[in-house]
Amino acid sequence: MGTCALIFTDASIIMPVSLMSLALVMLGVMGELFRKLIGAVYINSSTNRVKISHLNFWGNRKDIIVNMSDIVPISDTDDKFSDVYVKVKFYSQQKPLFLTVKYGHLLNKDSFHQIFGKDV
Repeated sequence: MGTCALIFTDASIIMPVSLMSLALVMLGVMGELFRKLIGAVYINSSTNRVKISHLNFWGNRKDIIVNMSDIVPISDTDDKFSDVYVKVKFYSQQKPLFLTVKYGHLLNKDSFHQIFGKDV
């Protein structure tokens, strides 16, 4: 009778564990970036409220409804519109969201200026 022994060398354990750890870290970093990325912005002109859509941790759509007066104009921040992302800050919240101006698409430029400032 022979016994079958499974022998692992250091390289056969270290390599897969390090690759899995790197993949997990990258998944967390990219997930956090995309969680804060604004997907769509809607305006209700009659109530002066704005609906901002982004993703939550699980990848589902999350809508935030704020007054237009609660949004800090982008011209009042240190961000440049030549950057890939600009921060959208709120007076009532600490955590900013990110908006891609360079690669985004505007349907109504006047509404965008009304929400995020005239100097855009």
